[in-house]
Formats: sequence, structure tokens, C-alpha cells
Amino acid sequence: MVKEAVNTEAFENEITSSIDQAITYAEKLNSEEKSATILDCTNITVRPIFGFPKTITVNFGDGCEGTNGFVRSGSMSVTIGDTLRTTGTSYDVAFDNFAIDGYSITGTISVENTSSGDIISFSEKMDLTMTSDGGIAITKIKTTERAWIEGTETSDVSDDVFSVSGSADFYSSSGRSYSYSILEPLIITNLSKVKPKLVF
Repeated sequence: MVKEAVNTEAFENEITSSIDQAITYAEKLNSEEKSATILDCTNITVRPIFGFPKTITVNFGDGCEGTNGFVRSGSMSVTIGDTLRTTGTSYDVAFDNFAIDGYSITGTISVENTSSGDIISFSEKMDLTMTSDGGIAITKIKTTERAWIEGTETSDVSDDVFSVSGSADFYSSSGRSYSYSILEPLIITNLSKVKPKLVF
């Protein structure tokens, strides 16, 4: 079960990175900035370009390799109610025929800006099922709190640093289960450039 947990963490990081890039892209369009770090093999649609709520659809087509080396296919849609830095803003993520390195990904992700005072923070709920080509399905149910402690002054996700706490439960169709809780907040740096090693 440990190798399954490692793989699901790697896929989660890849999904989170793609979502962050898509939201950054949409916010730059909304402010009439036209540049953003988006790979050529992805097709991003933002409707409406100005105003909220908006839906951001990221289409990876039949296969698009990201900067971390993962090959994504299918699409994901992000529905967001306001700019991400606005307290109380939330967004929901849905998947359509989406896969990473041959693993089919289904389920939902919901994130809310829970900031208070000078600290920007987010509450995230995730319920994902990742199914291998061999038919093994791993379900991950996770709740986290992220405090954005560095990089808030730029729109470049590569300098972002978060303090993360929370817990997760894993269930495999093979009959195994696993869970964890973060006892002391983890400091996560530069997620967009980290590719955890997969274990097979």
C-alpha cells in the first residue's frame, strides 16, 4: 500500500500544479495581461474572460507531457467564484476522461480561501479515485489546510511556499487501506518543479 500512496501523492502534486497554472493564466487574462507559463500542448479555455463566476477548462488532448515528465490526457475543469486571493472565494475541480501516466483519475477537489488578517490560507477537500491499467483502484480522501507563507507578492507559482497540515485516508480495491495525519505543519516549496519518484 505504501507504493500506492507514493504514486497518489505524485499524481496529486501534478494535478495541483496544473490547476494553479490554469488559475494564474485566467487571472492574467482577466487583468488584460497576456503572458503565462502554459505548455504548448495544453488548450485552456476561460469563459467568461472577464467577470465571475468563470469556468477554466484545461484540455490535454490525447497526451501532453508536463515539465515534471508526467503525461496527462483528457481534461479538467475549474469553476471559480472570484479571484483566488479574495477571502471566501472557492473553486471546484471536475475531471473528464482525465489520466496521468495511464492512471484514470475521477472524483472532485474543492478549495476555499479561508484567509484571516495578513495570512493567506486555503482549506482543501479531495476525493479522488485513481485506477491503473490493471484495474486496481485507489481512493484517496484528504482534507488539508494550506497557509501561503512565501511568494504571495508574485504571480509566479515557482516561488510559492506553503505550510500544510491535514490528514488523508487511502483505500485500495485490492483490500488494503492506509491513513496519515500531519502532526506538525509541513513546509512545501516549489511544487511545480518537484516530481516525486514513482514506485511500481
